[in-house]
Amino acid sequence: MGLFDFINKAQETVDNMQKKAEEWQTKANRFANGTGAPAGASTTPPSDDREFVPESYTCPVCGNHQESGKKSTAYGEICANCVQRLKNRGLSHRSAKKFTREQFFALCDGSINALERAKPFAILNSPVALKKDEHCYYAGNACGGKIKTVTTGYTGASKGYSLRLMKNFTYRSGGSAGHAVREQVLETSQRGTFVITNQRFILMTPTYGFEVPAGKVGNIELRPDGITLYAGNKTHIVMTNDTDQIAFIVTLLSEATAEYERQKETEDSAPKATRTRKAVDSAPISAADEIRKYKQLADEGIITAEEFEKKKKELLGL
Repeated sequence: MGLFDFINKAQETVDNMQKKAEEWQTKANRFANGTGAPAGASTTPPSDDREFVPESYTCPVCGNHQESGKKSTAYGEICANCVQRLKNRGLSHRSAKKFTREQFFALCDGSINALERAKPFAILNSPVALKKDEHCYYAGNACGGKIKTVTTGYTGASKGYSLRLMKNFTYRSGGSAGHAVREQVLETSQRGTFVITNQRFILMTPTYGFEVPAGKVGNIELRPDGITLYAGNKTHIVMTNDTDQIAFIVTLLSEATAEYERQKETEDSAPKATRTRKAVDSAPISAADEIRKYKQLADEGIITAEEFEKKKKELLGL
């Protein structure tokens, strides 16, 4: 085949392809307009020619379909309402990685109460033996502290002086120690563990350790280097670098406590028959249900197999 024959053949192929493309375009226009279709033929265009319609957005937390203001997180795109609930807690959608999926969704979900919101934050392996209905929510390294007043020196001190007035007669002024200079200093203990449960605050250190019922803590003050708990006429200082997390957990538990008291007040004021029915409805979760929950956590890799087996034995009383 000569060069000219090859060029003619190639041109013929291009012309055929262009003609075929025009035919397909004509058919597509007919289907799109619903006109010019053969008798009895469907006016619906072939699936490949249909316009792509994306699925509607659904927030994985609350089911909201509002796309405006949604934000991407480690657990999917959450809606503007969920983003705002995080902001109300001083958190950002970017903080999702700090929490498990269950914890993050609980913080975003506005349909659950404070008691339900706190549940995912309970620690499975508590460093202290827990009492009935007690759950551990925080455990971290910390030191105990105590403020002491010490004398660092004296001001206005004088050694005195002697002045000879005449023979065998001398006037002497005595010395003075002056005024003591006192300062308050913070003594710290060796490092230990600070624990927060829904019933107690516990600091386990060689010195300055304490255990205070949560109900007796009147105020908690954040310090640059830790926190101070005021319980009655006693002051307890905890030295830690984890003040933000502690403040977060304390706020979470305070909300849960307020919700519990509100529910209890409502139940106490309800008729006896209603209280009985609610008591049955709110019966403790069975051991089997608890084991299923921890098995799911193990399957998701949130806890280890050893932790699951240990918890299962506890629930079965083995």
